[in-house]
Amino acid sequence: MKWFAMVSLGLLFLSWGSAQESPVSDLSLEELSQMGVKVETPGRRVESVADAASSIVVITRADIERYGYGSLDEILSHVLGLYEIKNHEVGGSYFGVRGFFNPTANAFALLINGIRHERIASDGAFYVAPRVSAMAIDRIEIVRGPMSILYGSGAFFGVINVITNKSFRNEEGILSVGLGSFSGRSGDLNMRISQGALNVSLNAHAEQDDGPDLPYSAMSRRDLANEFGVRRDSTADRWEQRSVLYDFAMEYKGFFTSYTQDHTEMGMDIFIPAAEEGGYFSRTYSTVGTGYKWSISSDQVLETTLTHHVGKVAQDLDWFTPVEALDLGGDHNHREDYDLDLTYHGQVNDSTHLTLGGYYRKIIDEKLLTYAPRVPLAYRVGLVTPAVSWGAYAQLEFQPSQKYHFVVGIRGEQAKPYETHYTVFGNERETRGHYQGDKLEPLVRLAGIFRIQPNQVMKFFYGQAINHPTMIQVANKAFAETPGDLGPEFIKTYELNHLWEALRFSTQISLFYNTLDELIVQTPYIQDEVFQLSARNAGKLETWGMEGNIQALYRPGLQAELGFSIQKTNDRSGLYESDAVAYSPELLIYWKGSYQSQSNRIKSSFLARYTGRMVPQWRVESPSPFEDRIADPVGGHLLCDWMIQIDRVLPQGLSLKLVVNNVFNKNYLYPTLPIQAEWADRGIAGDPRTFQLSLQRKFDF
Repeated sequence: MKWFAMVSLGLLFLSWGSAQESPVSDLSLEELSQMGVKVETPGRRVESVADAASSIVVITRADIERYGYGSLDEILSHVLGLYEIKNHEVGGSYFGVRGFFNPTANAFALLINGIRHERIASDGAFYVAPRVSAMAIDRIEIVRGPMSILYGSGAFFGVINVITNKSFRNEEGILSVGLGSFSGRSGDLNMRISQGALNVSLNAHAEQDDGPDLPYSAMSRRDLANEFGVRRDSTADRWEQRSVLYDFAMEYKGFFTSYTQDHTEMGMDIFIPAAEEGGYFSRTYSTVGTGYKWSISSDQVLETTLTHHVGKVAQDLDWFTPVEALDLGGDHNHREDYDLDLTYHGQVNDSTHLTLGGYYRKIIDEKLLTYAPRVPLAYRVGLVTPAVSWGAYAQLEFQPSQKYHFVVGIRGEQAKPYETHYTVFGNERETRGHYQGDKLEPLVRLAGIFRIQPNQVMKFFYGQAINHPTMIQVANKAFAETPGDLGPEFIKTYELNHLWEALRFSTQISLFYNTLDELIVQTPYIQDEVFQLSARNAGKLETWGMEGNIQALYRPGLQAELGFSIQKTNDRSGLYESDAVAYSPELLIYWKGSYQSQSNRIKSSFLARYTGRMVPQWRVESPSPFEDRIADPVGGHLLCDWMIQIDRVLPQGLSLKLVVNNVFNKNYLYPTLPIQAEWADRGIAGDPRTFQLSLQRKFDF
């Protein structure tokens, strides 16, 4: 803490000095635009980036077009502090943040147009980005730091709010088709209609490809043919995928509703490589949200939202032994829940704003069925009684002058008791699990904002967040007869954030310190011929870090950005031989450069990102001690992407865009995740160089 305090004071002193050297008169409105960008996620109301009591990254529509992003995955992989890990298992990318990565836990609360979207899997909730086309996105607001005060359980490291189609003109549409590597095909249709008080948007996206052709020898030293009956030496035609996403939203005189469905089918190698054509994975997520925003008076607003989530995940396996085929069946997961959210905003006086809110969630059904009769491996896990959680919060913002802004927030969060069952077929053993419920957990958020100059802002934050255990974790604990009660996970964060804009430059620097406590540790074991995981609260992590970026506008049309993230995460649980944390790179570097012609007809960009060395998870085979890792460490890798877009290439107004990912065809590995530790002792190969060519046409109607 002494180091953190000293650097914070030094940064404050340097910031004050630089403010004296950069008079406000040197700044144009364009150069001040970053601080003036309006956001709605940090405080659940519209405010500027400079006034928001959070560390924020905003990806605008202009950014998306400037850099040629094609998907939400691609956008997030270039966001400061985030890093991507793929294992070609769930139809998307996992993302770590600020040195923390756990594929079976929520790191962010994911919103689309302010409505929360849940992502589920057989062993808990994890973050896999929906297949939202970048063409449909107006902007993305990424709030970094604990946000449970306003968003409840799951907003452990912040909130990602994807906002679609709000910047289009009144009646405009975009149609796009594309061809790419691996026989890839894609299509997009985005429309927006505004008539008086009625606003309607519709987005549809479909894509399909045959997947990369990657040699298994790059990922494994094992004799896959003899050990697992694998009859191919590469992933050719095994990791294919097909995705369809629909997104509909409507607003009318305070009433709003939306519907999103995301469906993905793909081939995969799970647990062990597939023997023939590959295993099959399917997931479908549907979210319906509806609500009403009531303006009680000019300075009071009441908003309520009811959301219904349904998630389905299914997979069929394709495993063989050298002797005979095993009809492994597969597993199926289903979850359904309702959320009710109520928010009140009131301007108490000229300097004081009050936000009050309440939240109620009821998971009415969640179950997992695994059926593999010839292994034997068959069990069913699910809820016996609904899982209910609720929270209430208050946040007070006080701004006595233009220079000072203070925020105090408090939330009470509680998960109620519920019951689970765990049935193993064959011996008909059934285990009932009981989640005892949480005590009412008080969470606190504090922030202070000091506007040193109109072009320079210093922010200090302290925040807490909570993650409730998942149903699967509760059931696993009961089945393993692990002693003690399972409780929520906690995080505390201290952060200093500095924003400065002058001349043709803008900078942002953050210093942060995180402590994560009572993390749920899952240990694998074999019981009754069934692979299982026990669960207990035992993990503790500590992270120190620094993030920074600088943007430069060399001249109109030529722009560059350099960002970095340096962090060190240590394990303080005492469970392991070393305190080095899995899936936690100590260095991330980002570079973005773009060119736009004076006529705006030609755009080109070059992106680069470096991800540092990572080690995989410890091998935790009970009752053996934690002696080694499940696979080799993977070295750091640098990936580069290039884009060029030419508008109006034909009289019909068509735009032509070419995107090349991994320009230099770099061979690199992602660290192995536990689900593939049986065979991938080197790591999981990343995608080779790929091409995407698309035609786009805007139209009015």
